[in-house]
Amino acid sequence: MLLDSPANQFYHDVENMNSAFAGVMANLKRAGNYLEGFVEGWKELIILLELHKRTTTSTFGTRDSRGPFHQSDFGFDGTRTVTLGKVKSPRLLWQSTANPMVPFDGVPFLICGRKVLECQYGPKRDARRRKPDEKSDDFCKQIGSRISRKRGCPATITVRRIVRFPDHALYPEDMGKGKSDWAIREKKADILFRLKTRLRNGQVQGKERFYVQLPCDEAHQLHPTSGEEACMSQKLHPAIIGATKEEMSALLDHNNRAYYPTNHDIRNHMYHALQQNKKKRIPSFPVNNLEPNKKRK
Repeated sequence: MLLDSPANQFYHDVENMNSAFAGVMANLKRAGNYLEGFVEGWKELIILLELHKRTTTSTFGTRDSRGPFHQSDFGFDGTRTVTLGKVKSPRLLWQSTANPMVPFDGVPFLICGRKVLECQYGPKRDARRRKPDEKSDDFCKQIGSRISRKRGCPATITVRRIVRFPDHALYPEDMGKGKSDWAIREKKADILFRLKTRLRNGQVQGKERFYVQLPCDEAHQLHPTSGEEACMSQKLHPAIIGATKEEMSALLDHNNRAYYPTNHDIRNHMYHALQQNKKKRIPSFPVNNLEPNKKRK
């Protein structure tokens, strides 16, 4: 039902915006002009990004992608459980302050990937697109082929993919009253040492999680975020694209010569086209202007 809500009214109300993503994101909070939280799987991430796109009438494209970032990476089987092979130099963390922030919850994790998506009206990085060569004969062609929708909008979406290891968590009693900071540090170091040893040997199971940072309306600049122009920039919904492909594949059979001509059909049309061109080249003279042949004596 969230996808059917009016985007222009829904998104600009902060309370409605939070409630929209709260149904998908956990630990949702606002940090400046961005919303931060996490989802517990690849499918939930796809649903969240699609919900954000339709709710905010904004489109984003990949700017930077580091590390494995696909559902098939690290043995993902759709159950949110990841089986890691041998990791030579695992960098295990308890928390991370980089955007989006991963807070401390007593469970060590491994950062497996990071992706940054930028607004379709993002920074202008190619100066040649803005300065076509006016002296060139193809100046008009350059203008038509180099028009860019980039306007310098700084809004971005950042996603961090981590694998958590709940079986090696730091329990509350390990950090309870009477425990010194030195004892807690020693316990953390012991847990990470045993986990790194298992990771080097391979076949360690963990839980996948995606931390996401989504831009609010205020993060967008230099282009409208509501109204008809904003809606016109939307791309087709993947469900519509998929339904169109299925419908066309059912209608257009490869044996249908109306859409899949054979080589013989193409040769015939080429032959008739050549014959018509030959007829056009033969000059024609009016018959009335020709003098009758004189009889020989």
